[in-house]
Amino acid sequence: MAWTIGIVCIGQEPSFFSARYFREVAAAAGGRRRILLLLPYPMTGDYWERRRGYEASVAALGLPRLVGSLPRPITPAMFERGVLLAAPDALIAPSDQDALALLGRLRRHDIRVPEQIALAGFDDEEFAAELTPPLTTVAQPVAEMARRATAYLAERLAGCGPARYQEILPNRLVLRESTAPARV
Repeated sequence: MAWTIGIVCIGQEPSFFSARYFREVAAAAGGRRRILLLLPYPMTGDYWERRRGYEASVAALGLPRLVGSLPRPITPAMFERGVLLAAPDALIAPSDQDALALLGRLRRHDIRVPEQIALAGFDDEEFAAELTPPLTTVAQPVAEMARRATAYLAERLAGCGPARYQEILPNRLVLRESTAPARV
């Protein structure tokens, strides 16, 4: 017997990225004008939505569009080419893990967060609140995403439920000190 599970898509709220996340990070960063969005290479999943949301937000705010690629591992050469040459005053990393690596690179260059550059991540990993400074990030409803995907899978295995399932769940911006306004 062949099983047809169909397509499951449980993701983040696309409008969150376009209407709220980037504008709130920009507002929290207190007048910073050069906000660099770093994306992984190659881009997958919701990173396309993040980019669209970022581009719409900076356009609405009248800010320059600064998008960079962040290949892993983050080497010194990549950091200099991808981050320092762009001369941002705020960075948005693809994940909290990437933000942690960037924080280390910034410190090696004597660039202080948030005094000289704001830094935000994504995922609200447990360590994010413990960093110095604590990291602004986005919390995803991972447990609820898993619960709903499991329930859908159980329905499909029982022979019911739609062949295609998509549900959008809201995220939550967690503002912390890493995006405090620049100090003069």
